[in-house]
Amino acid sequence: MKKYRKHFLKRYKRRLRSNIIKDVLHISCEDIDTLKMENIPDFMFQPSLSSSDSIVNNGELDSLKFSIGYASVAINLLGVCQYCKNNLVKDSYIFPALYCFRIYMENTMKESILLFKTGVNIDDLKKHGLKNLWEMLTPYIPSDGTTKKARRLILEYESYDPDSTAFRYCHVVNRQLGDNKGKILSSGISIDALRSSMLFIYHFFEGVNELARMSKDIIE
Repeated sequence: MKKYRKHFLKRYKRRLRSNIIKDVLHISCEDIDTLKMENIPDFMFQPSLSSSDSIVNNGELDSLKFSIGYASVAINLLGVCQYCKNNLVKDSYIFPALYCFRIYMENTMKESILLFKTGVNIDDLKKHGLKNLWEMLTPYIPSDGTTKKARRLILEYESYDPDSTAFRYCHVVNRQLGDNKGKILSSGISIDALRSSMLFIYHFFEGVNELARMSKDIIE
């Protein structure tokens, strides 16, 4: 029984990896000639005819939903990289994952700052530096071992991407591969370590955001 189960799991994982590769290659292999011109709309953004199409039609949007979306995309893309052994897939997904998580960290810190602090200078929140946002946020959160670890990981992230452009544009990534930090990137990135770190930061900021929302409710 154990032998059969082990064989089944191996076949399942092999098929899963195969499907992932097919999915990521599908968009680049699809021939434009297979698309019927009469089915292509004149506008990309059109009113929906279905109430189930998008949350935009069914509820209020706030920055929390945006933040969770960016974090989920990043972590899910890294999950694909973990399952797949194809370097084309990993190279296609790794930098979008890094960029999405960078947006998540910036968004969630700004959201929490606005909840914690009244009379925030909006110009301070127009900047993208993670270190500055962290320094604005830390007076409102406990100083313990978890916070110190989160700080270390966040500042490490910013050392690679101080302006929120390093993982956004290919030419910026290529340029940074020449410096000392780039040598680490060029030698490969541990997907397991990266994904675990992202999950830790995500859960940390979820706690911070919940604390900020409770604080606002008490003030009001």
